[in-house]
Amino acid sequence: MHLTLERIGAMNDDRLKITLRIADLKTPLALRVDYGADEKYWRDAADLFNKRWAFYKDKYKDGLMDSESMMAMVAVEMARLYCEMGQDRKTLLADLSRGCEDIRRTYRRITVRKREIIPALRQVLRKDRLVVLFL
Repeated sequence: MHLTLERIGAMNDDRLKITLRIADLKTPLALRVDYGADEKYWRDAADLFNKRWAFYKDKYKDGLMDSESMMAMVAVEMARLYCEMGQDRKTLLADLSRGCEDIRRTYRRITVRKREIIPALRQVLRKDRLVVLFL
């Protein structure tokens, strides 16, 4: 992967122009991105794309699939993974929500039991003439 970085204009110092070489495209992709994490994500994505393209290129070295079709395979594969991540996120959020509700129910039960037990315990302790100050 080839990467070129340069500042874009004096007024917009928080943007970079990055040039990414993708597969065997003759013209590299030129993008304007934010400094920091955004830049890293673009570089990582291009690197991942190129690795998957190289995998398909090696798999179909017999010429049964052209480079454009291999790039399409990689794009569809990445889109599928993106969809899976979205579903995994929804499942995780639902699981967390159920877990929080379980914690709330348990807390309510403990609180209710505490309200029932403490007066009964005080009554028993008074009968035995014990004084417990922390209750």
